[in-house]
Amino acid sequence: MNFLIYLAAGAVVGLVASRIMRTNSWQGLLVEIIEGMVGAFLAGYFINPLLGIGTMNDAITIPTMLVILAGSIVMISTALSAVTYTVALYLLRTLPL
Repeated sequence: MNFLIYLAAGAVVGLVASRIMRTNSWQGLLVEIIEGMVGAFLAGYFINPLLGIGTMNDAITIPTMLVILAGSIVMISTALSAVTYTVALYLLRTLPL
């Protein structure tokens, strides 16, 4: 049952996070669910102990969803930075100097 809750909350939070970061045009629903679930994991592991907010296993509340949203946004921005860095390195290696 918890897995279904994580899927549903991950889909909602991933959708909102991708809209905030403006990455929704090039990724599908599956990627949004995955990034929402990874954001939930990151938030539950790192952010929730610092703020003292319960995890999604305890109850789905607005503060919990906001912390999960923050975790998803951090994950998306980290992934975008890695992709940008990789593309920049590729372009630098292929351009004749």
